[in-house]
This record gives sequence, C-alpha cells and structure tokens, in this order.
Amino acid sequence: KFPHQVIRENKQATGAGADRVSDGMRQSFGKIVGTAARIQAGERLFTAWCEVDQAPAVKEAYRRAYNKITPPCRIKVERGEELLIA
Repeated sequence: KFPHQVIRENKQATGAGADRVSDGMRQSFGKIVGTAARIQAGERLFTAWCEVDQAPAVKEAYRRAYNKITPPCRIKVERGEELLIA
C-alpha cells in the first residue's frame, strides 16, 4: 500500500480579533501535515520472500516496522513454516 491520502491541518486563529482575521471553515484546505494509507482489517501490508537462514532477520525487520504502524499487526508465514520450526 502506498500513502496517497494527504492529511491537512487548517490552523485556527485565536485571541482577540481572531474572528475578523480568519475565514473559519471557508476554503479550509490547510497545510499538508502528513500522508496516510487506507487499509482494511486483514489486508496485507508487506510481503517478503527469503531463504530459511534469512527468516530471523526478516521477522526482526517486520517486528520493528509494525511498532511504527498504528493498527495492531501480526507476522504471518504463509509458506515454508515447517522449515523454520525444524
């Protein structure tokens, strides 16, 4: 998934006379403060193909990556799990 959703922030003026300075929500496009990707529950975010000896490094990389992602994530080995256990 690519982060194509742009997050914008419309800063509101505060203090005395703010109502004369700001336009409220009229044309409230705001400044870009970040990007996001829309994902559904159970949707695959990352995919990696690796050799058996590289699997621990890939799992560690994914563990570090999902600590930076908001929704709860899990690592799922689809093929070759019997090679990792043996």
